[in-house]
Amino acid sequence: MTQCVESPVSVTVVVTCYNQGVYLAESIGSVLAQTIEDVEILIVNDGSTDPETIEILNTCDYPRTRVIHTTNQGVSAARNNGIREAKGRYILPLDADDRIAPGYLEQAVRILDENPGIGIVYGHAVFFGAVEKPWNLPEFSLQEMLIDNILYCSCVFRKTDWETVGGYRTDMVYGWEDYDFWLSLIERGRLVYRIPEVMFYYRIRPDSLLRTKSREQKIEMYEQVFQHHREFFERNIRLWIDRLIDIPVDRTRKWMAQVYVDTGMGYNEKQTVVAYVGGDERTLEFDISRFQHVQGIRIDPVNGPAVICLHRIELQDASGRKRKASIRFHNALSEEDGHYIFT
Repeated sequence: MTQCVESPVSVTVVVTCYNQGVYLAESIGSVLAQTIEDVEILIVNDGSTDPETIEILNTCDYPRTRVIHTTNQGVSAARNNGIREAKGRYILPLDADDRIAPGYLEQAVRILDENPGIGIVYGHAVFFGAVEKPWNLPEFSLQEMLIDNILYCSCVFRKTDWETVGGYRTDMVYGWEDYDFWLSLIERGRLVYRIPEVMFYYRIRPDSLLRTKSREQKIEMYEQVFQHHREFFERNIRLWIDRLIDIPVDRTRKWMAQVYVDTGMGYNEKQTVVAYVGGDERTLEFDISRFQHVQGIRIDPVNGPAVICLHRIELQDASGRKRKASIRFHNALSEEDGHYIFT
């Protein structure tokens, strides 16, 4: 009698899915197009409620693919649930709306097999979907990593390292579970390797989680990361401070805003009013009372790189009477429910 021997698995791709069934075929297709075959795919249905997604997951018949159904627990718990069931010695987390390049896993496996000290492998990345452009992450360095997360979520790592650090933390309310996890590996001496090719495609869509968080949320996230890795930050305090000093932040700097007034001769540099605005100011005021027969006004809100959102324009005449016009102008990629998406 011939005994069936299960083929060994090098990499498990853990695809977390919450109501993203419409993108799943593209994401899974990018994994099935890999240049190696010893790859398994684990789709974690994180309590999806969308009927189309549920139908897609219930009828999923992709090769080398399993589906795990759980209640909605969030992305960190979903990844942990998938990795716990993984047969591969290496892990790649992948969101259901993203995709990877065909040679990513083959190169990552070779690098990890040949270099026991390396614990994180990734490559260059690009945005696609609503916007298509390179994702210009800085080259990896410990200095940069102490300041901000410069690794995306879909890096390849060792399952044994995930077990050692206890997986992804599930108490990161506002996100940054990836940042926290990568720091857990790095502080244990794992090296990081960047493949000099595009390996990851991050989808930008209107309901993307790449949103501007409030100041209080950012403070809480930084505090959580620092408290979880206090000894690591303290050991590298000089690197951290040295990088902080290099960050060009000058809150006393004033930027120039300029109004051009058309009195019948078009807009020109001779008929302008200048105001200066600092980083904490929210209102620009221009006195145009010296101009006669005003036919049009053009505003350049700042003479430098800035995030801009204009909400209202008011015109006040000599008697003090005001006319108001509500506007919604911003230089974000998109806006939804008061959230502005920038890259």
